[in-house]
Amino acid sequence: MNSLFPLPDNPADALFNGISFCQIGAYPGAQVYLDHCLVQEPDNIRARYYLGVTQFRLCQYGAAVRTLNHLARMEDAEARLAAQMLRRTFALAEGSPMFDVQILHEDVIHAICDDPEPSVLEPEFFARIVWQQPGRLRSFPNTTFELSIVLGPKHHWLCTVPPSQSLQMRKSTLPYIPSWSCSAKVFDRVGAAMLFFQRALYDGREAMARFFTPQICQTTFPKAHEEILLRRVFPEPFRIPLSPIGGLYPIRMAQMRRMIIRTPAEFLGEKTE
Repeated sequence: MNSLFPLPDNPADALFNGISFCQIGAYPGAQVYLDHCLVQEPDNIRARYYLGVTQFRLCQYGAAVRTLNHLARMEDAEARLAAQMLRRTFALAEGSPMFDVQILHEDVIHAICDDPEPSVLEPEFFARIVWQQPGRLRSFPNTTFELSIVLGPKHHWLCTVPPSQSLQMRKSTLPYIPSWSCSAKVFDRVGAAMLFFQRALYDGREAMARFFTPQICQTTFPKAHEEILLRRVFPEPFRIPLSPIGGLYPIRMAQMRRMIIRTPAEFLGEKTE
């Protein structure tokens, strides 16, 4: 047990701390508290469920499967429901990007940008998506999304993009514009980021007629998880064309700046003229 974390005597306090750490994405701390709770209450279903989520996020897949099997063997309806929810998490299907992710209205964006609450922290980058057009095909401009996640007001995750990439045309003193929201009471940080990633793919595909897989895709997810999420939106087999800036990994910011990138806002503005 990690002595750096204060471990409460009351298992309910340990459970509360473990769930809180899990939801904000502090998974090592969550694991310490949840393990401590289960030492005192081995049949605590909520603790074991969140421990399974935590183990999966930490890529401890063998331990996560054992936690799932433990819940599935318990003679309890709540445990069976928890096992079912864990299976959805393990399948990267714990939510719907078109239902659980909401586009923020312009008035909400203005309120957050003009008077951010103290609970709004610094956004954490998690994905870059680029649709590139070959030089001879300029019927559609190049488009990019650089996605970050932040815990915003009223227990909501916010997905943010740079002001130049926002679908809402707005000048802001902030280095980012909130674009989508997702409940922080239901989804942990990584789960919400995965939903935001899929939503950006869907919006890029539908709103800008991007019916082919983006040529550049960088995420903080495990590579296998990234591939699964991409296939949800672009199920057809694809071959990524050669990029003028070399391989997909790594891409330096200086190289990105030299690319001719057209933002979603610019593209939509052109379409309405």
